Amino acid sequence: MEDRILGMPRNVCLGLSYLLFPLAIVAFCVEKRTLSRDDKVHLWSSIVSAGVWVTLDLISTIFSWVPVLSWILWALSGVVCVVIYVFVIIAAVKCFRKLDDTASIPVVTDEVKKRIA
Repeated sequence: MEDRILGMPRNVCLGLSYLLFPLAIVAFCVEKRTLSRDDKVHLWSSIVSAGVWVTLDLISTIFSWVPVLSWILWALSGVVCVVIYVFVIIAAVKCFRKLDDTASIPVVTDEVKKRIA
């Protein structure tokens, strides 16, 4: 296991990957063979949480023309996105501070750990 990912210190790259999900995609694709299991979990957690965020935004935008449904979807997606945002910020700060063993997004990280064997 290396201390650097994409030429950056490991904790900086993992912390930035939570804030900038394209960095997580690039880091996973370029450094795929040298990443540890924990690094892969962090990168995939970042990618999945960003994917959920974008999907909810797209769904609420698509249904924005339906009066009552759009209000309900807007409220629900807003609450879920704020919760995801809070957990992403907490995970990024923990990675920056090298506390990445405890950094997790509740549902997302559990599912990613099950899929990465």
